[in-house]
Amino acid sequence: MNTSKLRKAAIAVYLATDEESVAKDISEMLNGSAYEIDRLRNELSVAERLVEEKTGKVNTASENRMAKIVSYFQNYVATYSDQQNYKTYGDRIFIDDMLYGIGIAINKYQYQNAVGYRLWKKELLKFMNNQTYNFSELTGKL
Repeated sequence: MNTSKLRKAAIAVYLATDEESVAKDISEMLNGSAYEIDRLRNELSVAERLVEEKTGKVNTASENRMAKIVSYFQNYVATYSDQQNYKTYGDRIFIDDMLYGIGIAINKYQYQNAVGYRLWKKELLKFMNNQTYNFSELTGKL
């Protein structure tokens, strides 16, 4: 995703919308999204460089992909206790939340939000039932 386009869209929305508070909110969300994307990209590239320095080898694309998935999932789990009432959750909610985290770690854009999670659960059922499964369709790009 091109973050400079997000920032330009933020300015355009702000200038084109008559309702100033709405324009400001949308503009701030777009700018915040651009910032977060840039931050995560930087975090991933730093992690990749550290692994390369530590191991003395350059990772393959598959290794880099898996490192990104693990890093994203670890960050997801690390913030779980930030939820206000997480201690009151039952097993089902916890399991759903962890499955959701795995899905968005594998393909954030395809499996995020409620619609994406429903798709992710269908894909998991195919996988768990040992149906013929093409993982390249599942993963896409991070």
